[in-house]
Amino acid sequence: MNQSARSSALAGWVGGAAIGLLLVLANLISDPDQLRPYAQSLLAVVLGAFPVLFLARTCITKSVPLAARSLAGPSTAVLLSYVVALVAGIPGWVGVYRVAQLASVLGFVLSASLMPWPRGMLQGICFVSSSFILVCGLTWIITGMPVPFELYANGNMVGGFIWALLFFSIVGWQSALTRVGRIGHATAVSVGVVLLGASLARGEWLASATAVVTYAAWHWLGCNRRRFVAWFLAVVSLVLLVSWGLPHIRTMSYWIGLAEVVRSYTGEPLFSGRETIWLALQAAVVKRPLWGYGPGVSPPEFTGMDFSAHNLFYQTSLQAGLVGLAALLVFLGSIWTLYYAGRKDSIVRYSGAYFMGVLVREAFEVTLTQNLLVLGIPTWLAITAGLHRIVGRRQRRQPGDGRAGIAGPRRAGTRHGVDECLLSER
Repeated sequence: MNQSARSSALAGWVGGAAIGLLLVLANLISDPDQLRPYAQSLLAVVLGAFPVLFLARTCITKSVPLAARSLAGPSTAVLLSYVVALVAGIPGWVGVYRVAQLASVLGFVLSASLMPWPRGMLQGICFVSSSFILVCGLTWIITGMPVPFELYANGNMVGGFIWALLFFSIVGWQSALTRVGRIGHATAVSVGVVLLGASLARGEWLASATAVVTYAAWHWLGCNRRRFVAWFLAVVSLVLLVSWGLPHIRTMSYWIGLAEVVRSYTGEPLFSGRETIWLALQAAVVKRPLWGYGPGVSPPEFTGMDFSAHNLFYQTSLQAGLVGLAALLVFLGSIWTLYYAGRKDSIVRYSGAYFMGVLVREAFEVTLTQNLLVLGIPTWLAITAGLHRIVGRRQRRQPGDGRAGIAGPRRAGTRHGVDECLLSER
């Protein structure tokens, strides 16, 4: 590596570390109400950084990646569904603000996915992520290893943020060039897993299990596009089924007994109260199923409880109707299908597995579009860490590659031009 490349990598690493520090600081000050505006300002800096870089690069190269069509259409549909819901629903400036917020999030996702990341930037984010997890681990030990571990008032915030950062620690562990780096990141991964357990964030536990299963089955899923898409449909269907059905099974005798077993092992109830919120939201969605009530409404207006929907799919249905929910699912599905193009890449594999875990996590929180964006932005950053590598390889594909995919005419995992997946299925 020449001096110019080293300087470029160092600049990228510093930029990535700065992004990581902004996200950590925003998370730490997001809980006290008086500091929340400052946390939102820090998130706005991160949200704006990638679109600005993307626009600058587009102006210089005068080209837009072909993959933009795969994401631009579905993301525009999501935004338009919210705009229509704003016009057709209950008016108010809160709705305008949330539409603008959604537009900034989608712009961040598109630009971070379609823009080649500066060399070293991902490593900088990984370094900060692992450092923060290690500091949290030390804090946990010093404070007597409490369970649940609550670094600040909302214990779920701790588990959710650590779960988001674990992706970067794992990537750092696998991509570190030095032994010290690998040991440091591996230690952070181990500590992060322990803290995730100590936080009692059961939504993240289920998300982690889904991510592990997806990672383990990645090669099998990637052998066939239909199988790959079917896994997404299966996970989404299960999430929607549980979200809709859970409020109705609480009174069944079998589930009452299971709830006692769960409490005896975890110290926490099986039913956390979300099912009560969801039951009220079901009744509200049924009354205005098409476009919802508008992005300005909040679940407390329908539930009488000062809580969010604790479910992305309910909140979307409430604000933008089933049309908005369908648009969101299509957008998420377009992301998943892009992973298929880069399935041979190790970081894409980590990102894809993490993405499936996110779908499960969003059945218990709202982080990707509003509410807990302090968790949503690092989540999107982990997702786009895989997507930008797919786009970058597509751009580097030679004209003669044809339909050979991102690895050229003879892809990795083939023998004599025949895909090993096909051989294994015969």
